[in-house]
Formats: sequence, structure tokens, C-alpha cells
Amino acid sequence: RVDMRLTIPDDLFLRVLSSSSSSSSSSPPPPPPSSSSSSSGMSASRTLESLQACFKSIPGTGHRKPKIALRMTQGPTNACIDFHCDGGYATGTVQIALNENTEYKGGNLCFFVNDQLHILERPAGSMCQHPAKVLHGVTSLTEGTRLSLFVVDEQNGLGEGNVVVVSAQDADAFVAS
Repeated sequence: RVDMRLTIPDDLFLRVLSSSSSSSSSSPPPPPPSSSSSSSGMSASRTLESLQACFKSIPGTGHRKPKIALRMTQGPTNACIDFHCDGGYATGTVQIALNENTEYKGGNLCFFVNDQLHILERPAGSMCQHPAKVLHGVTSLTEGTRLSLFVVDEQNGLGEGNVVVVSAQDADAFVAS
């Protein structure tokens, strides 16, 4: 079982996004060299601002500073995340699926709201957000790899510990690969 959780400071998130958007082969050709880095930097800045705005739109988040976190879980886990409401470390969560739900079995995000169980479909790029007081859990991941990007309170410890904080060296190595 692999369960990797990491946080990435805003400046390094921008560095990685700016690099990947300017080198993506599926995107349109970059603008002339004189404006290439600034336009991809603007796009990266807009992406970060949008993610932060999604977090701040959750009722109860107030003026808390959000952070970006990534999670990769490989099955089989033979475990689930039991239904719970987030504690005092959290005011809200934004979660974005980074891969298709056909790439893994299980790992379903579930909410219990108004006496009903809701199991979300999570196609790549889909987003859900919830305040801390909403009862939620995740079913056991039985096969494959589940990838998610989170926007959470800066104070959120992301669970059990062993959370990697991305360094400038890590970001540079990622960009260079």
C-alpha cells in the first residue's frame, strides 16, 4: 500500500504550473519568447487564485489561509476513511480528482447529508467542496491508483503524519524531468 501526502508552498506550486503549462505538448504554441514565461506565470497565478477562491467560498472558512496538498493512494488498501466530520484543524476542503475513476476500484468519496448517502462520481478534473461539519468518508481502494489535489486550511495536518513538504529542489527536479 502506498499513501503519499504532500503539501506544496504557493511559490513552488506556481513554479511547477508555469513550467508544465509552457512545455505541454497538447496546448497551443507558446507566445513569442519575450512574453512566454509571463503568460504562463499569469495562467498559473489565475489557477492558484481560482483554487483559493473555491476554498474561501465554502461557508465557515472565513479568512483562513489555504494550502495546496496532493495525495496519491495505491490499492489495495484494505482500509477506508471512516465517516467523520473534520476537526478544529479544518474549516473546509476542496478536492479535485486528478485521474479518471476508471483507473481504480473503490476509493469512493461519500457524504451523508439530510439522512441520505451520496456517493460522488469523480471523473478527472471534477471538484467537490465541503465545510468541516459535513459527514464524509472514503471507501476502501481495492485496485489501482487514486490521485487528488486538495485545498485545505494551512493548519490542516492531513491525517496521520509523514506528510512531505515539497522543497525548491523537489520542484526543480520535477520541472526538469
